[in-house]
Amino acid sequence: MDPSKFLNIGEQIDIEIEGKQYKSDVQDMGRKDEISISQPMQRQTPVFIAPRSDVKVVYYRPNGMFEFPARAIGTAEHESIRMIRLKILEEPQKYQRRMSFRVPLRISVSAVVTSELTHTARTVYSFASQSIDLSESGMGLYAPQSYPLGARVRVEFAIAFEGAQEHLSLMSDVARCTWPKRIGEQFVLGVRFTDVSEKTQRLLSKYIIQEQIKERRRGLR
Repeated sequence: MDPSKFLNIGEQIDIEIEGKQYKSDVQDMGRKDEISISQPMQRQTPVFIAPRSDVKVVYYRPNGMFEFPARAIGTAEHESIRMIRLKILEEPQKYQRRMSFRVPLRISVSAVVTSELTHTARTVYSFASQSIDLSESGMGLYAPQSYPLGARVRVEFAIAFEGAQEHLSLMSDVARCTWPKRIGEQFVLGVRFTDVSEKTQRLLSKYIIQEQIKERRRGLR
């Protein structure tokens, strides 16, 4: 397969080794199924790739993230840059783990804790909060007190997508509640969205992809 059909020289990529991802970029393209990448780094520390070990290469496009398996087949140097030669083992596939991928997100959230009584929702407690992160399936946010697992929470927030503010109001269940480590800190709730419409699911999916691409361009992880 021709890597120039889906990669560009100089493009930033992620290299996944044993479940962890490290930053790199495409330095060269040799034979039709080979690429050379810069030494993967973690916080300015080189990451060793053993000869003949298998890795995953992850790259980013406006319509999502893609990955393909590759095998380390050697090293090379060009203008004092150490490169790792990789043999591409399969065609790229669209990344399939976005549902659980959480992006850091600090936005205002209005939360309403409800109790289901005779098919009507009664407000038990409401509070203003700030989010911690967001995924297609849920959100992390701060809370002034603890809530039991399964408690129903309506979260209302706005996200910026394609130049517009999209306002969302989603029902969710408390999936985890973490107690504060120090006096004065707040509880942390992890909520799982429920009864999400197909339109909202598509919006969340596209927004997560947008934020993942932004993170990668900023060099964040």
